[in-house]
Amino acid sequence: MAEQDLAAKSGCCSSDSEDERPIPASAGSGAPRPLARERINSDKRERANELVAEMAKEYRADLLRQVLSRPSAASADAGARSDLEIVAQEFCADVGLFPADPRSPRGSPTRRTGEKDAPRGSSRRSASPVAGLGSSGGSGTPANPAGASRDNVIIIFDWDDTLLPTWWVQEMVNPYLPPGSKEAKLPSDSPHYDSLAAHASSLKAMLMLARAVAQVAIVTLAVRPWVFTSAERFLPGIDLPELLRELGIPIFYAREHVKQPDACLAQVEEGVDIFTVAKRATMMKCLRKLSRKWKRARMNVISIGDSLAEKDAIKEVLWAACEQPGLEDAPAPLCKTVKFVYQPTLHQLRDELQLLAMWLRRMASHDEDFDISMEEPEDLRSQGQSLCTSFWPSSSG
Repeated sequence: MAEQDLAAKSGCCSSDSEDERPIPASAGSGAPRPLARERINSDKRERANELVAEMAKEYRADLLRQVLSRPSAASADAGARSDLEIVAQEFCADVGLFPADPRSPRGSPTRRTGEKDAPRGSSRRSASPVAGLGSSGGSGTPANPAGASRDNVIIIFDWDDTLLPTWWVQEMVNPYLPPGSKEAKLPSDSPHYDSLAAHASSLKAMLMLARAVAQVAIVTLAVRPWVFTSAERFLPGIDLPELLRELGIPIFYAREHVKQPDACLAQVEEGVDIFTVAKRATMMKCLRKLSRKWKRARMNVISIGDSLAEKDAIKEVLWAACEQPGLEDAPAPLCKTVKFVYQPTLHQLRDELQLLAMWLRRMASHDEDFDISMEEPEDLRSQGQSLCTSFWPSSSG
């Protein structure tokens, strides 16, 4: 998540420290830009990046084996889709999120995302327990099996540098665009076109897989309508507004949900992060909207982003939820966070999404809090082994 100086937009004075100095935003882009807020151990980050790339390569090989074992691998359009997209579409059909294509073997889904269908019931197998992630080292019995009610889990994605490679686009793509095309779609003859199209396919598959196991929302600090305009420019091959409409995924722009007094207070209070304040207010509204159907159920929330703002905000929101009147006897909410790397390249972000795609089912069913960081190589391998799962009972893993 790349961030602009929100205080300036709120009319507050800014006070930059050595570690928190805003990088000016590109004129008119609407995208937030990063703050140099985190001290990064370059050696540790390099080890983490190498490990993520290695694990992603292994996962892709395993995914290919799974896809080749399915009748849908021989469908007419299989070659036009990535393995992850094939898996996402078939898995979504299996759990009843989308209707299957009656023309395909075993009803494998078509290339086009269909309309929502009624759930088929909980015919899917339960996800295996996740070991070694909870702080208490408990049994890890699944809170809800894969294929159970998606309404009981909420996944909140950041946008910039979490789904869209914003930093990489601003550093490697925008500076080399021809004059007059800074706000236009990426030309098809761009050397980055195919790579961004492949990333768009991964992003589409990720959102589909997430929606198959949970309710999903996007929360961003960018300026409206940056999510749609950036997708139109830099994600060739997908219609993001239509995809989000079909999946029922709302977008929340955090700047629109933070009050100016709160923003100003965050600027003057030592230790208060204005971006956490903005994310916190927006996540609270997001959870209220998505959890109306199950107010008495245990909140099970997964926050995914590239900065500490998401992690801190969701923890504060869920802690506050425990203190709401009438909820004293409700089960303690599950707070799960995944931190992506700061300022990822396009390939690094695709690798992160590859790992996340293979982990989502067990993340959703895990019954303890956890914090996972793609920047922590020490624990990533063991965590991945606990979380990685096959999409079909006949597959290994």
